[in-house]
Parts: sequence; structure tokens; C-alpha cells
Amino acid sequence: MQIPNIKNSPHLGIIFFTLILCSVWNIPHTIGIRYLAAIILICLLIWRKPNLIDYLKTQTIFITLCIYLLIHIFFISDNLTLAIKSFNQEWLKFIIFTLLGASIGIYFFSNYEKDIFLWLGGAFSIPLIIHLALVILKTIQVGSVPFGYSGYSALSESHGDLGYTALQSSIFLLTFILLGTQSKLKKSWAFFLLFCCILSPYLAQSRGGLIFVTFSILLITAIFYSIKLQFDKFKNIFLATVIAILICIFSVKIASIALPSKWVNMGQKIELGLIGDPIEIICSGNQKIVDDLNHRKIPITNELKAIVDDINTGTAARLTVARAGIQLLMENPMGINGSKNAYQLAISQKCSPTINMANTHNGWLDLALALGIPGLVIFLILFMKYSWTGIKALKQADTYIIMASLGLIATATIWMLRGILDATSRDQMLEMQAFCLALFSGFIFQSIKNHKKDF
Repeated sequence: MQIPNIKNSPHLGIIFFTLILCSVWNIPHTIGIRYLAAIILICLLIWRKPNLIDYLKTQTIFITLCIYLLIHIFFISDNLTLAIKSFNQEWLKFIIFTLLGASIGIYFFSNYEKDIFLWLGGAFSIPLIIHLALVILKTIQVGSVPFGYSGYSALSESHGDLGYTALQSSIFLLTFILLGTQSKLKKSWAFFLLFCCILSPYLAQSRGGLIFVTFSILLITAIFYSIKLQFDKFKNIFLATVIAILICIFSVKIASIALPSKWVNMGQKIELGLIGDPIEIICSGNQKIVDDLNHRKIPITNELKAIVDDINTGTAARLTVARAGIQLLMENPMGINGSKNAYQLAISQKCSPTINMANTHNGWLDLALALGIPGLVIFLILFMKYSWTGIKALKQADTYIIMASLGLIATATIWMLRGILDATSRDQMLEMQAFCLALFSGFIFQSIKNHKKDF
């Protein structure tokens, strides 16, 4: 990326504060920096006036979502104060970062910052580089590699923070490697950062981080090489199905080899998580599980007993809580005041739970419990609309449209899947998804507009 003339300070400021925003997004205790960067960006973009109004005219689903959120606050929620507080904490930020991401995407394409995907991928990878540096220092200190070490609390409160930023970084970096440059130096730097996206979650023992980074790399590569080949419609569908299955199998296999401790007794953990009435188990704890196992005449081996004793964490607990979330959703189909704590509010009406989880560990269930089934449907349609936008744009000849298309398809698809296994519809993850999806979408919108084609 060419450094702009220093006299062009608004342009330089937009680049600088965009990179600051992305670099601190998944570093805890940096909320002030994140929002300060966002406010400055909003001011600079108002000055530069990106074509946001025309973009919004193409975003019917997003506008529908905004209207539904307001309807939910004033006409569906039974606690107006809590609903407004929840809106301010979660959904207003989703809207703001969607508008900000689209504006930045439009702006960067309008100014033809052709290396911006490399810089964005680099910004998202900064927490990973810091983490790897801390791992090296810790290794020197203790004399062995500290697997499972996520860094100091100032860097990461859990390995998930590293997995989230690694996922988004890998999407920006790989699209740049495949299409963004012929420069060996730039490609080498991008490959190094992409390697950090794999190594950091691996050392932090982030099973989800490693799986979904691997999935993003395979998915983008598969789509890239598929569009370079000529197949008829049937062969395309068949090829896409085969590739999807292989990607899933390969991603899980990579994680199981790299993180064997996370996959020990996985079958038994899943089976245990599917036994019994989930709400009764959450309320009664281990003894209820033991009773269910005895009733089914399932022998309690030492391995199974260890899983039962550890029911408050891990795969079995996640499955139990997710099943409870489905039951609670059926009892509250229109959601609970838009609150990200909807699961806790709902389960507390049943009992004082012995399995104390803050959420269902399923982003889509959390979202449905907060906004109801209609809100869930609108969100899913929005993500599918983003993906479809990327698929349509793949037909364009412009390299940078294809880069943004690959990024948009991968981001929408993978975050949809990630939401099944983790609570991604909240806090900085929700903001980051809104920003990146809209950025790719805004990039595509402006590029198509500049090519004067109906899109």
C-alpha cells in the first residue's frame, strides 16, 4: 500500500484508525481504544462522504432487521428498560459497525487501496504475534512449550479470543495471497502471518480456532480453484458437495491430531450430553446424570465417571445447555427482551442451576432467546444474503471484486457455522462480524457501481 501524501490527513487517518480498530478488537480491556477509534473513523468518513445512502438502498434485509429490532423493543419485550439497555449494549453496536464497515469498504475501493486486505489481515493478526512472543518467553522461563497458555489476561481472557481474530485474519490474508499481489515479498509476509493464524490457536489449545482457521483456508482455496475450472451446473453442485464434506472431515482430523487432549473420549462426551432432560440435569447436577445412566443400565466406567464429574465444563455440558436452550426457546418463541443474558434469565426462572454457564455456547440459540425466532430468521437471511452477494460477484472479471467475494462468502459461511458451536452473537464477536461482512459487501457494491453494472 502506497503511503498517501501527509497533506491528505483524512485519508491517512482513515487507514490508521481502521488498522487500530482491527488490531485491538480481540484484546480484552481495550474497549475504550476500540470505540475511540470507531468514533474518529465515523467523523473522518462523514468528512469524506462515502456513498452510504445508495448502498443502504440495496440492503433490504439489513433495514428489515433494524425495523424488527425497534418493534421488538416497543411491542414485544415485556421489560422496556431491559430491552432498551440490551439494544444499546448489543444491537445498536451491530448496526453502527455494519454502517462503519460498509462505509470503509466503499471508501477503500473508491481510493483503490489495493493492498488493504494485507494490512487488515496484518492488523487482525497482531494479538496472535503478541501471543506467540509471550509463548516464546514462557518457554524460555519454564523450559518447555506451555500448551494451553493464552498469554496474560491483558492479552487474552480465553483461547477463544485468539481463535476469533485468527479466523478473520486468515480470510483477509489468503484472499490477498491468491489474488492481491505478484510481489514475492508481500506474499511471503502474508504467508508468515497466515502461519501465525494456525500456530497461535494450536499453542493456545483452541479447538474451534484451529478447526475454523483450517476450514477457512480450505474453503477459500477450494472456491478459488473451482471458479478457474469450467464445469456444467450438475458437476459444480456435485463438486461443491464433495469439497464441503472433505473440508469438514479434514478440518476435524487436523484438530484431533493437533489437539488430542480435546478429543479424548469425544464419543462418550457427546452421548452423555444427549442423555436425560437437560433442564433437570442443569438444575440437579451430577446425580441426575448418574440416575439416568443407571436407569438405562449403562455401566459407569472410570472414564465415564470422570466425564460425569466434569459435567460443568466441556462438550457434554455444552450439549446439555444447548438442549436446554432449545426447550427454553420453545417456551419463549418471541425472545426475552433482546438480552444477551436471555439464557440466564430463562433458566433462573426454573431453578438455581448447578451447571453454571453464562450462555448456551451456541450463537444462534443465544440470538433466538434474545430476539425470538423471527429475529433468528432475519439474521440467518442476512448472512445468507451476504453469501449470495459474494457468489454473484464471483462472475465479475475484476480481481479485487473476486477478492472481496471470496472474503464475503468465507466470512458469512464460516461465522454461520462457528455460531453453532460457540456464543458468537455477542460482544466484540458480533461487532467484528458486522464490520467485516459489511466491509466486504461495501467493497463489492462500490466496485460494481464503478463498473456501471447492475448488481
